[in-house]
Amino acid sequence: AGLATIRRHIAIERLCFGDLHLEHIRGWREEALSGLGADLHFPLWHADYEELSADLRASGVPCDVSATTVDAVAVGQRFGEFETPRGLDAFGER
Repeated sequence: AGLATIRRHIAIERLCFGDLHLEHIRGWREEALSGLGADLHFPLWHADYEELSADLRASGVPCDVSATTVDAVAVGQRFGEFETPRGLDAFGER
């Protein structure tokens, strides 16, 4: 509903997502948003974690944890300032 409201005022040509590898999330986005007529872009899809981590650190852009399901990482912690718990990926998608 939100995008439909925005489309009444401006043209939406492209939507960009930061998904890395969750097929079901990407599939949902493609299905749910296909009727908008906008191009859907997934520039980080299957990006290498080491390369992505290095780029993120080099950029200097602060990135904070916005959600967590493990006690070892807290919401609000800055990316790169904690050790990723064993068995989890650095970007929290798995």
